[in-house]
Amino acid sequence: MTPGIELLPDLDLEQLHEDTVDRKVAQLWNSVSDIMENESEIIGMRDTIEELAKLALSSYRLHYLISVLGEGGSGKTTLVRAFYDSIATKQHFDCRAWITVPQEYDERNLLLDLVGQLMKKKQKQSLSIEQLQRRFHLFLNWKRYLIVLDDLQTPQIWKNTLIKVLPNSSNGSRVILTLRKAYLAYNMNPPAVVFPLRPLNEDESRKLFTKKVQKSVHVPSDLMQRGRGLPLSIGLLAGQFNQQASLGTEKIEGNDARLKSSDTEENPLKTLDESYKRLGFPLNHCLLHLGLFPRSFEIPIRRLLLIWLAEGLIIPPEGNTKTLEELAMQQFVQLESRNLVQIVKWSLDGSPKTCLLPNALHDALSPNAENFGFFHIHRIRSSSTASNSDTTPYNIPIRRLADGLQMFIHTEHEKHSMTNLRSYISFYDRKGDRPADGIGDLLKKIVKDRFGKLVVLDLEGVYKPALSEDIGRLPCLKYLGLRRTHLDSVPKSVAELPRLQSLDVKHTNITTLPSTIWEEKKLRHLYMSEVYVDLSIQKGCDHEGSSTNLHTLWGLKIRGQIPMHNQLNRLVGVRKLKLTCYESSMEVIDAWLSELTNLQSLKLRSVSERHESSKLELESMNKLKSLRKLYLLGELTGPRKILGELPRSLSVLTLSGSYLPDDPMEMLAELKELKVLRLYGHSFLGKTMVCRNTFPKLQALKLWKLVELQHWIVEDGTMPVLENLEIRYCNQLKEVDGLEKLTSLTKLTLTGMEWSVDYVKDKMGSDVKIDTETPEAVSFKRNKKSGENEISK
Repeated sequence: MTPGIELLPDLDLEQLHEDTVDRKVAQLWNSVSDIMENESEIIGMRDTIEELAKLALSSYRLHYLISVLGEGGSGKTTLVRAFYDSIATKQHFDCRAWITVPQEYDERNLLLDLVGQLMKKKQKQSLSIEQLQRRFHLFLNWKRYLIVLDDLQTPQIWKNTLIKVLPNSSNGSRVILTLRKAYLAYNMNPPAVVFPLRPLNEDESRKLFTKKVQKSVHVPSDLMQRGRGLPLSIGLLAGQFNQQASLGTEKIEGNDARLKSSDTEENPLKTLDESYKRLGFPLNHCLLHLGLFPRSFEIPIRRLLLIWLAEGLIIPPEGNTKTLEELAMQQFVQLESRNLVQIVKWSLDGSPKTCLLPNALHDALSPNAENFGFFHIHRIRSSSTASNSDTTPYNIPIRRLADGLQMFIHTEHEKHSMTNLRSYISFYDRKGDRPADGIGDLLKKIVKDRFGKLVVLDLEGVYKPALSEDIGRLPCLKYLGLRRTHLDSVPKSVAELPRLQSLDVKHTNITTLPSTIWEEKKLRHLYMSEVYVDLSIQKGCDHEGSSTNLHTLWGLKIRGQIPMHNQLNRLVGVRKLKLTCYESSMEVIDAWLSELTNLQSLKLRSVSERHESSKLELESMNKLKSLRKLYLLGELTGPRKILGELPRSLSVLTLSGSYLPDDPMEMLAELKELKVLRLYGHSFLGKTMVCRNTFPKLQALKLWKLVELQHWIVEDGTMPVLENLEIRYCNQLKEVDGLEKLTSLTKLTLTGMEWSVDYVKDKMGSDVKIDTETPEAVSFKRNKKSGENEISK
């Protein structure tokens, strides 16, 4: 055997298990086994994940480093993720971190990410590499930790960075690697145990295919042979079937030339090529845009759809009655149904939040798209990577440019033609002055060369990019993304962009925008964080000249008294609204809300002139027939009337600071479409809460900081599909009757509670994942989500 590697088949796992796994670990292992029954993506991998669980959860000291080996599309990440997210893993390890290893990485950012995940605490950006290394090592020295390095393609990140700071304390800590190349395992120190993934057999392939198409269908043997037992290929074949089904052809024939191949060496790339060719325009271009994002990058679907809209990829069919945004979402659903894009995170109500292009697909699509000039990915050049780091010939004009760890404008811009640049997206996240210089120089060059074809300028996450008044000289710009840029202001000329559709300044320090922004006729989406406007001194207007273009108005804070005739009156097409205003202006706001017949999402807060939470007086609720999501922050005046008139279409309801004197559950149970109910700080003042009605679709219930609540009663048949329950800081809650009647519950989170885990387990059994989070962990999560799930103080 080659030194430095141990192959799993050489181990007697049964003997190892008997010798080293104590009763506690065996009980943890049973939890993994139970979870496997519910993992639809793990078909055919049960034996491997069983072996992985036995080894990783045992106290066998020598096997600190574990490698899962398989070709692209073999299911490595899916398998390890199932183990990583299991109840057993979370209970066994003191701390965990998951890193998808980029081809280019910055050591400091990598350590910041790792330390943040492991300590569940946001780290200061000013920490040096040496400080991070020291903090990293000291924290882990007495911890049993699990770190996953997903899709490791080079040993440098291990040899040069992690081996120096990870203590191998022989206490059961584990580092799990997923690898495509076996030779990488030979370069690991200490010696690694390798799990080589086997292909799925024909029966397993059929089961996975049927799962992906979500229906029973006859699948010919030669079709399964084409998949070669690789989950990725099988998923793509299922996607082709879904495409046929959407066209009215649901039967797969073994001799169908479109699905049959005489090539016995079929691989995922060929299957992908077939899937891509079937998409047609504009769906194929929508897919290619995912290649602009780095490998394994979780793409906010909001961000992706806005880029598609700006690029003109959403073409309404004749007779269409849907909005462009709804059509864009349909395009996304089509890609997802073809298994070409993977949804990573879901909202509590079941809507998708983030997605990614699987690594194997990214590796196949991105180079080809670069070669024919669809986009250019700028990477770091070095002596070791010069041959493949920048493959775009200099004579090919750059239409779409994505920046990585190094600014393109500082390195290669003189060698490339940029007169056709349509989109620029940057992932440069270093702190300091360099990003400002780079973005500023790029804008100067665009204006200097007199080409105004730029339609997308996406700088989300770039630290304080320099935006000069030159930005107003981009006549085609439709999408300006400045989210999380730490900017304090934007140039006044932003309001002069004639075709601007989307402006995103959310999670920045920007508190004011040019007053003329409201005159932008093309503007559809405006995302902000507490941007102030004083309508008392703004020029008012009535419904004449009303605008239906603006769909998203998120994060507006109105100062002063609002006159009856104001600029808001003309905005009658708003569908997503987040608004903070004075209590004294609520009557005017309520009258405006009653006119927003298409409003789908509303977050409304009333404050006093001291900016403290104040009263909410609403008469418009029964008129908002399209409303799906509602978040009210403030004391409800006439609460029974307001709750009784809530739209029956609501799927998400959040109340905070409502000061309800009476138990609201009986009235809220009338909302039969409700999927998420969140009662945050001081929303209910009573001592007893009773859930006796069904809440037939409720999937998530959160009770936060109900400081008077002492007794909660859950009766038979209540919340039959509830999966997620959170109880945080309900300090007086000592008595709960009927918790065990929540038969569909899979996750229970307790924070700041005196209940013991054993007490809850006695009530719920072992099928429920129980998290007892510390206040620090909650704070870390809230910081990462930038203020979401706030608790009213």
